[in-house]
Amino acid sequence: MIGPLAAGALAVGVGFTESVEVGIAAGVVVLVVRLLEDYLVIPRVLGDAVGLSPLVVLVSVAAATLLFGEFAVLLAIPMAAVAATLFDVIVRDKDPTEEEVPTVLFPAQDAER
Repeated sequence: MIGPLAAGALAVGVGFTESVEVGIAAGVVVLVVRLLEDYLVIPRVLGDAVGLSPLVVLVSVAAATLLFGEFAVLLAIPMAAVAATLFDVIVRDKDPTEEEVPTVLFPAQDAER
């Protein structure tokens, strides 16, 4: 969280050494890149990793932050995955052992060897 903020401040600072317009343009570019990453890329990647939709990821992170504070953000996605699994098992009567598991780093077949 601090790294992108520091890099953005550095980019804006270097832009201001050139001119005010370049500094403002650098700030706008940093802001747009951060918004795209925070609201499009990260929810899609995290949602694919745990099998949730990006909307569920965004809502769970926002709800955990509002209800329990910033520290709860670390637990928001795992808790959303647990809640989704419990919903599937209890309400939809699905067996999680029959579902295909999303592979993040390596296929499950390679892990068994």
